[in-house]
Amino acid sequence: MKRCLYVLGVLLTLSVEAFQRPNLQDEAMQRAGEAAQRRRAARHTQPAEPTSASQSSTSTAAEQENCAVCLEDLGETPASLGCGHHFHQACIDEWLSRGGAAATCPLCRAPQLPGEEPRQRPAGQRAAPQQVPSQAENDIALIAAVRNHNYDAVRVLLDRGANPNVRIAGGSAFSQAVVSSNINMINLLLEHGADVNAGGPQGRTLLVTAVMGGNVGVLNALLGAPGINVNARDASGKTALFFAVEWGNVAAVRRLCGIEGIDVNLGYENGTTVLMVAVRSGNIQIASALLGARGINVNLHENGRGATALMLAAYWGRSEMVSLLLGVPGIEKNAIDRDGNTALIVAAMRDHSAAVNQLLKYGADTTIRNSQGETALDAAQAKGNQNIVTMLENAAADEEARRRRLRRDFFEPAPAGPSSQGEAMQRSGEEAQRRRASSRRRSPEVSAPLPGD
Repeated sequence: MKRCLYVLGVLLTLSVEAFQRPNLQDEAMQRAGEAAQRRRAARHTQPAEPTSASQSSTSTAAEQENCAVCLEDLGETPASLGCGHHFHQACIDEWLSRGGAAATCPLCRAPQLPGEEPRQRPAGQRAAPQQVPSQAENDIALIAAVRNHNYDAVRVLLDRGANPNVRIAGGSAFSQAVVSSNINMINLLLEHGADVNAGGPQGRTLLVTAVMGGNVGVLNALLGAPGINVNARDASGKTALFFAVEWGNVAAVRRLCGIEGIDVNLGYENGTTVLMVAVRSGNIQIASALLGARGINVNLHENGRGATALMLAAYWGRSEMVSLLLGVPGIEKNAIDRDGNTALIVAAMRDHSAAVNQLLKYGADTTIRNSQGETALDAAQAKGNQNIVTMLENAAADEEARRRRLRRDFFEPAPAGPSSQGEAMQRSGEEAQRRRASSRRRSPEVSAPLPGD
């Protein structure tokens, strides 16, 4: 029992002391401050160094008494950065390792560049000449600085000759700026020779990267660069415009279609054009933007079955797209593929009533037969779609009636009979009588005798 009471008393005593004692960090700072005061007092009592070199080498350390990282006294052998600030060697090594190649001074935020590693030296010894960083060191540091958005460090490194186009571990400084959508950094790198047409993985240019990123500002920065190749292809033959269409980036499509020299008719792999890609996706806004581009050809055939954009729209049953394409001047609505199928036959085969209706409205020919000898009506009957069958039968009847009228009006004119000749002679006699009557009314006025004759 006595032992338990003794232990309890000790615990209470320790708890009171811990409560009254300040926290360890404050105590450590207090001790560090007292030690610094003692060292400063000791330095003031010592005689001055006889050489001016010693005085100049320790002046900065005397002005900066504590390490800015740990706030402890610097001591006699501080490590210094290129900016002139001093720190403990272990402290600044840890600080720079956390910041990477683009780390900065803890005090003034000046970039810590290659060749400016902090070195520990005796207080009275002059600093050794700094080593000139190699080209490779500058290039590596440039990529790190761009990645860390350190604009000032990037400018310094570029002035030192760092190459914005060198690729290290799959990326360059310029590609890092584009990926991070840093427009100011992009413009700075372009001013220092960044290659706007450089190819990356799979041969894709940074213009493709900008399109996929969806940042119009980055896209405009690249498109404004001298020498930009907007028609550059990747390994599969796709251009930046292809990716803009595939990714549904309407703003990028409109911007690219307005660029001088853009080729909107380029095909990739099997001859598929960007318009065909837009038709397949069903994006009316993108298709409209492409149709408004200079030089667009809506009648191109892909290399597979020889389908056109209109045939693909009919195949996928995109009636709104069919209507949009049929409204383009010069569209070949009766073009055939390698099997002899027209867009109308394709729509009938695929049971797309709305597409058939649009094609018939614009006068698609119902009599064309494919390589199997089938018309669109035959295809609809084989499918058993009575709605399409009725539309095609009515259209065929209307077309036959129209052709009969043409034959009657142009090839079978009605002959002039006796009754018509008599009517013509009667009208001619009546006209002659009216002229004679008019002449008699005017004659007395002209030939009337003078008074007194």
